Amino acid sequence: MYKHFKELGVRPDETFILGIISACSQLGILGTAESIVGDYVGQSTLSNLQVVTSLIDMYAKCGSIERATQLFKMIRKKDLLCYSTMISAFANHGLGQDAISLFEEMKKEGIKPDVIHPSEKHYACIVDLLGRGGCLKEAYNLICKMPFAAPSAVWGALLAACRVHRNVHLAEVSASELFKIEPDNSGNYILLSNIYAAAGKWDGVAKVRALIREHRVRKNRGSSWIELGSEVHEFVMGDMSHFDSEWIYLILDLLKEDMKFLGYLMDFERIVNLYMAF
Repeated sequence: MYKHFKELGVRPDETFILGIISACSQLGILGTAESIVGDYVGQSTLSNLQVVTSLIDMYAKCGSIERATQLFKMIRKKDLLCYSTMISAFANHGLGQDAISLFEEMKKEGIKPDVIHPSEKHYACIVDLLGRGGCLKEAYNLICKMPFAAPSAVWGALLAACRVHRNVHLAEVSASELFKIEPDNSGNYILLSNIYAAAGKWDGVAKVRALIREHRVRKNRGSSWIELGSEVHEFVMGDMSHFDSEWIYLILDLLKEDMKFLGYLMDFERIVNLYMAF
C-alpha cells in the first residue's frame, strides 16, 4: 500500500506513517522499514516526537538497538513515553545496566514515572526475573501475596522457570492454575509434559495426554516468516504449498547436516514428547 501511495505521488500524513511503522515493528521487517524511514525523514525531520518514539520502538523490535539508540540521542526534548520506550528496548536486548542508567537519567531530568502501583505486568516481570534466577519458591510466594488473582502471564512465567530448573511440584501447581484460566492453550500442556518427561515421570506424561484428550486440545501449527527483498514469505510447519517447497526442504536438510557436522545435538526429549502428547 505504501509503495502504491508513493507511485501515485501521494504524500503520507503522520497517521499513515505511524500505522506503517507499527506494522513493520510487529512483522520485524527491517528492510521495508528502512525504506519508509528514509522517505519520511527526507520529507520531515525529527520534530514529531510521537513518530520518532515509534521509530525507536520499531528499530529495537527489528533488532537494531544501535540505530534506536542513535535516534534517541538525537531527540532534544524527551518525554516520558520516549524514555519508557528506550528503557524497554534496552531491557529486551539484555542491556539491563543501560536501562537502569537511563531510568536514573530520566529522574534527573525531572520526569516522573507513571503506573507506580504494581500491575499484572509488573508482577509477571518480577516472577519471570525470580524464575530466571532460580528463586522459584520466592516467585511462588510473591504470587500468593498478590492483591488480585494471578493472570496467565504470571503463572506462565513460573511454569517456564520450573522447566529450566526442573521443579516438578511447582510446575504442577502452575499448570493447574493455567488449565483453569486458559484450558485450550496447548502450550501449557506441552510444557508440563516436557517437565514430567525430563524428570522421568512417565505417569505424569500419561496424565497430561489424558487431559489433552479430555479437553480436546489441539496444538496450533507453528509458523514463521522471513523477508527477502521486498517480499515477506510465511512458512507453516509441514506445509508444501509454497511454490519453492522442494528447494526449501532440500536446503533445510543440507543445513541440518551441516549443523550435525558442527556438533549440534537436537533436544530429542522435547521432540519425542511433543509427538507423544498429540
